Amino acid sequence: MPVFGGYEQTDLDLQYDSAARDPALAELRTRRDAERRQRSEQMLRDLPGRFDIPYGPGPRETLDLFLCKKDAGPLFVMIHGGYWRTGDKTQVHFLADAFLARGVHFAAINYPLIASASLTEIVSAIRRAILFFHRQAANLRADPQRIHIGGHSAGGHLAAMMLATAWPSHGASHEPIRSVTAVSGLYDLVPFPLLKRKPDLQFTKDEIETLSPVLLSPRSDARLILSVGTREADEFLRNKTELAAAWRRHDIRDAPVDGACHFDVLDALLHDSGLSDAVFTTIAAA
Repeated sequence: MPVFGGYEQTDLDLQYDSAARDPALAELRTRRDAERRQRSEQMLRDLPGRFDIPYGPGPRETLDLFLCKKDAGPLFVMIHGGYWRTGDKTQVHFLADAFLARGVHFAAINYPLIASASLTEIVSAIRRAILFFHRQAANLRADPQRIHIGGHSAGGHLAAMMLATAWPSHGASHEPIRSVTAVSGLYDLVPFPLLKRKPDLQFTKDEIETLSPVLLSPRSDARLILSVGTREADEFLRNKTELAAAWRRHDIRDAPVDGACHFDVLDALLHDSGLSDAVFTTIAAA
């Protein structure tokens, strides 16, 4: 019997577990994770920056900042994925040199995970990180008027939530974000209480209503870049399509990545692609 969107239980669970859905993708994830760990070690060794900077009171409220040669340059802040339950900032370090080469500072942030925090608390932590950049940008050699945010998977959800935030009510002196890049994000939380394979993601009714971007509205004119790999599960494609429809009156640039799956879609930022063009032309124009 279907439990959501025409999916029976097993099929719905597999929509949100790409590695279990396709053994070839599990192999790809293992290989890419190893490559990215190696790249992270290289970035930390070879690139200038400041690391493990606290932005809030929690033990995981820290960030790494890779610095380009430009003072008062634009800043791109990347939020890692992992279903809000795993991962850390090092898994997106592999992108750093691509941004530095274009004169853009690059930051990767940690945040509390679902084992010790609610989704509401996680979203609040990301807001603290953005407010930290907003207030401290000049001290970090960044331009406070040119802060851009990106996120992948659960990080895509968190990035979209920043665009749905009324920043003046959180103490910002002006709109802190110029663009949001949401890659393979999870914008509709309705299915999560139905997932048997992820019992730790049983979001409450209030969280679903207040933290599902498809049920909210953008609160600024910052550009939204939406991307998803064309080989991703149908539910990831649906999430992107439904957010684009819900926010259709907003400034949205669609940047799908042909042939990419969930575990290699971010690689499109490392070479010429529709996604890298969307991100870097947006930063240059801001």
